Order: sequence, then C-alpha cells, then structure tokens
Amino acid sequence: MNNVITFRKAALSVVVSTCLLGASGLTSAYAGENLGSLKMASDNNLCLDLASNKLDVTFNTCNKSDSQEWYYDFVGNSGTNFFLKNKEKGSTWCLRAFKTSLIKMDSCQGAGYTASRTWQHQTLLNGNSLLRNKYIGDMGKVGHYLFNDNGQLSLDRKNLDEAPEWQTDAPLPEKKLTKAVGNKKIALLITHFDGKKPANSDVIKQAVFGDKNDFTSLRQHVSLSSRGKLTLSGDTFSDINLGPMPNHCDTPRLRALIAKKAAEKGIDLSKYDSVFTEMSANPKCTNAAIAALPGNFILSNGQGHKYWMWTHEFGHNLGFGHIDALKSCSASKNLVQIDGSCTRTSSNATDKTDTMGGGGGHLYPANYQYLLGWLDSDSVPLAGKTAARYTLAPLWQQTNGLQALRIARKDGSYLVLEYRQPQPGYEDWSKEDSVVRGVTVRSYKVNDKQQVSNTIIDMTPGSQSVAKDTLDAQLMPGKSFYDELSGRIISVETVNARGAVVTVSSSKFKD
Repeated sequence: MNNVITFRKAALSVVVSTCLLGASGLTSAYAGENLGSLKMASDNNLCLDLASNKLDVTFNTCNKSDSQEWYYDFVGNSGTNFFLKNKEKGSTWCLRAFKTSLIKMDSCQGAGYTASRTWQHQTLLNGNSLLRNKYIGDMGKVGHYLFNDNGQLSLDRKNLDEAPEWQTDAPLPEKKLTKAVGNKKIALLITHFDGKKPANSDVIKQAVFGDKNDFTSLRQHVSLSSRGKLTLSGDTFSDINLGPMPNHCDTPRLRALIAKKAAEKGIDLSKYDSVFTEMSANPKCTNAAIAALPGNFILSNGQGHKYWMWTHEFGHNLGFGHIDALKSCSASKNLVQIDGSCTRTSSNATDKTDTMGGGGGHLYPANYQYLLGWLDSDSVPLAGKTAARYTLAPLWQQTNGLQALRIARKDGSYLVLEYRQPQPGYEDWSKEDSVVRGVTVRSYKVNDKQQVSNTIIDMTPGSQSVAKDTLDAQLMPGKSFYDELSGRIISVETVNARGAVVTVSSSKFKD
C-alpha cells in the first residue's frame, strides 16, 4: 500500500492509504566498505571463519583475513531478507542452513529452497544483532537464531528474548529509490466548486511550471536540485467545475470526482505521468494539501499559489516523508553522544534545510539527490573503515569534489553529512546562519515501500527552547560527535566558502 500524506497548515500528519506505485530500487551489496567480521557478543575474540575445505564454517581468533570478511546481499526485492556471503569464497556462494545443526557454504543458486540461504537481520537497541534463518523459522519452529555451539555454527531454538546476540561491523546493503530522471509530464488542473471563485490560473501555473527563472516555481526548484537530471513539463487546464462543495475530505472520492470532470472536458489524464489539482479550499479538509507517498498525484486545498507547497508535496511523490528530529542527546564540552540517551520526535522537529521538515523552498538535501540518482556514489561516497579526512564542497556550487558523505550504521540506516553556502535564489542563507557555519548531519533509511525517513540530528542540544532546538542543529568547527550505531567519531575541523573539512575515525575520543 501507498501512503497519502497531508500537509497541514500548522502541523503534519499521515491520513490514509492508496495502491503502491513504483518498483523497489535495491543496490548490490558487494563493495569493499560493505565487508565486516561476524562474532558472537559473548565471544568477541572469535570470528566466523571458513574452515580449511572452504565449505564448512567455524570460529577462529579474529585476524581480518578474507575468510573472516562477510557481507550481506539482498534476496529479491524484499529489502528485509539477505544472503550472507564471504569475501574469499566469492559472490556466488551463500551461507545455508541444511538443518539446525548443519550450516555451511553452498551455491546461492543451487538445489533446495532459497529460504534456506535467506537470513533475517535484526538490530537491537544495544547495537548487537540477531540472525534468523528464514526457512527454519518458516517451518514453524521456535526461534532458530544463529549461534556458536562450541565452535560449530548452529541454530538455537530459544525464544526471541533469549536469542544469542552477534556483533558485526558489516553494514546492511543500501536500499535506494527508483531513479527520478528524464522528463515528467504533469497535468495541472485548476478546479473549483459551485459558488467559489476559480483560482487565478496564471498564478498557479507560475508556481508549478513558471518559466521566469526567478526562483518561484517547482519546475526551477527541481531542475536546480537535480542538476538538470529531472525536468518537469505539462499542460494547464482551467475552469473545471467540480460541482457542489463536498461534505467530506475523502481522497479516493475526490480523485474520482476530479477524473470524471476532467474526462467530461475531454482531458485524457492517461497521457500524463502525474496529476496536480488545485481545488477551492474545502473546510472539511483541514490540510493545505494531500499527496501520494510515493506516487503521482497532489491535491492542493486552495494553496496552489505557494511554490513551496508544491516542492513539499512533490517531495512526497518522490518518496520522502515528514522528518523526525533526534534531540536531547548527552553532550560534554566538545562531544555529542548519539546513542540511546537521545530522544526521537516528530513534534517540534524542524530542519530548515529540508522542505519536508519546515525548510520552506530550500533545495532538496544531498541524500535525497543521491537516492534519486541525481548524485552518484563518487559525489556522495561511503566513508571507509579507516580514519580519514574529507572535504565537503558546498552543495550546488562546485561540479567536482564531495557533495556529501555517507556513513553506514548497524541498523541499515545511514548518516549523511552535507555543507551549504549562500547563493541567489532558493539557498539565500544569511552569512550568520548556522547552516553555512557548520555541517548538517542527518540519518536516513529507505523502507520496502520506497519511502524515506529523514532525521535531523541536533548537534547543539539544549541551546534553544524545545520548539526551536533544531534550528541551530549543525555541527560546528572544533566539535565532534560519537555515533553508537556506526562506532564512528566525526569531527568538523574547519569551514569556509570553499568547503568543510571533516574527519571520521573509530578511535576513542578525549574531551
């Protein structure tokens, strides 16, 4: 199912569901940075290893050899089921449970059920993980979690609460969105109800398709955000009377009414990728607009003159939900701890760099651009495992250099670091704004429905009132944070008009 999102004039909320559109965008797991060791939490000096015959598996003292390097790869398009592969053995071999006491390497495409080669990963609050075999679990047995049985890999029959825990630094493979590139053709319908004055079609058209290049249209916003990789075009249809004002705000019924009236006017909506509708303000609808998440429609409740409303709702169509904020984390003078002490909230959550989080008309964040195929992995790389220094270029102001940096985390989410500087138009920041004096840090994750959750992380906890605490969320020069889910320490060394220098390490921090 595909969520429909409403944009409230004062608040944001999810309301109903429609049919799922689009296919899953899963990426291949294998890359050097996706490798890692696997060891039981209770035996943290012993790592899962290939035996001498390279088919059986055993446990040996951790030595970082290729036979101890493992990685996850997606099984199909589920996004939650994984093959478990070994660097030395190669990408065509997978860990397989033949039975609870016989687990070894086997061809990923060999005889037997794929589910016997399928592992389900669960990250616990303490950062440890559980590994469950899908086939044995689907047989209706209790538990069946992977564990070290006196040097032999086996499956434990214990319940979830007693399941054996693993420690791993191998990140889960990354789910991405279906690429949004090329041209998207939009039907813009200017409608009204009986007795209501139709909206000015020229004003609505300018907010969506405007050709003035004066930073007041969705079209120009998307063109700049995507670096020209996604363009919007289409047709505007005015003076569509929807009849009497409805006594409801039921999305499917409203869409059916709009489609019926459009057909009566001879408009063939099947020729378009998306349908955007401006309606007379309906008092039964307490929201400024409604949009599919993801999908191909937007219903504006008398707010179509605001281009930033369209950028927000189009963000939903692309797969981006409303943001959360991670606040009230433990902090000392120079270090913020991103761990279980933090509070995640959707109330009083503002990310002024993200139109999905109260950021007005500012351009879409770097991780959105990466997930949609507007930036590639060379521009938004994954931080390596060894300590390194990176220079982030100001977004949209340099064609070379790093546009952002990603850091993999144990729960399948990612941190992303980006840096912005003032420029005319949508990025008209004051030189005193924290956005241009520090580095913005978010976490994000893509679910199986092609929906992205984006979380702004407050790097200055308690600096302002609860309602405003994320307005200066950026990590400033000379400051650091420790992220428990990645085991990394990230520091900002310097920032200037040319870029921000950050370091990523796994060493202990001395405040």
